[in-house]
Amino acid sequence: MLALTSRPMRRRVAGLLLACLLAPAAAYAGEPSEADLKRARELFAQATKLETAESYTSALEKLKEVAAIKSTPAVLYHMANCEEQLGKLGDALLHFQQSNELAIQQNSSEVRGLAPGKVAALRDRAPRLAIEVTPRLDHTEILLDGVAVPSDKLQDVRVNPDQEYVLKIRAPGREPIEKTVRLKERGTEDLHIELKVTPAALPSGPEHDHPEPVAPSAHSEERSVLPLVLGGAASAVFLGVGIAMTFAANGKGSDSDALRAQVLSLSPNKDPEAGGQCVNPTGADLVRACDALSSSESSRLTFQGIAIGAYIGAGAALAGGAIWYFMQPRAPTSASSAIQATPVITTSSSSVVVSGRF
Repeated sequence: MLALTSRPMRRRVAGLLLACLLAPAAAYAGEPSEADLKRARELFAQATKLETAESYTSALEKLKEVAAIKSTPAVLYHMANCEEQLGKLGDALLHFQQSNELAIQQNSSEVRGLAPGKVAALRDRAPRLAIEVTPRLDHTEILLDGVAVPSDKLQDVRVNPDQEYVLKIRAPGREPIEKTVRLKERGTEDLHIELKVTPAALPSGPEHDHPEPVAPSAHSEERSVLPLVLGGAASAVFLGVGIAMTFAANGKGSDSDALRAQVLSLSPNKDPEAGGQCVNPTGADLVRACDALSSSESSRLTFQGIAIGAYIGAGAALAGGAIWYFMQPRAPTSASSAIQATPVITTSSSSVVVSGRF
């Protein structure tokens, strides 16, 4: 960081930063407009006041805005100073290095005299992450918190202490890797990552006696048929009970018809339309016939009621199974859940491998 402990040094740094902001840069394309430069000067002035007051977070935010308009060795140096004070040692080291490299390009002697010492000090403190990926494949993508890591920096990735990072590695035909990394100040970690071949990229051919069926990448959605099976089974049971009870009720109905004929033959009142033959029966035979007729009719009505209830239950079970089937959430499943038959032919034998979900 810039030494801000004395007033002369503060004036020196402020003058240096302001001069770098105003310095001509005709060699760079896409130069900011005068309005942008004016805005950058205002932000810079605010940032230096905040940094002097040790409000490093607010100062850093404004310096980032300045850098977005025009990045200079001094702006990068000042950003690194704030990041160092905030404990973001990995970010600070990166910006001190960028400040020094840009100062060399622009021949800014004052920053060149300050930055190397800061770089050396932070290289001892900033946590180091070394990443080794095997096999080394073309088009391998290595991201740390969404930022690509250049291949020439893999053995010296500097991070902020006590900050959790997400490392993602992707390569064609290989399973993706994702893991979290957190290091302490001065900590180091060597990561050895082996990229495994995805199932779809496994080799196949006559030389492989037992090839694994490759699951297609296409996915679909399905519902479990269990509700329909259970609903159908319950409906079948209810329906069977209903049919049995219907036959029983019909049988009792036939018995009742025979008993009515017997009652008419024994009763003094021979008119079947008039009825009342069993209201006050006379004679032992008529009494027995009337009792048997009453019992038969009671059984018939009971069987008939059970049959009606069973038919209602069969319909309710079938409807309930259908509702359950359509109300359940769809479960994603790969196309490989279907049964697959894979021929296997070798120099010594031949067979068929059947796989899938049953």
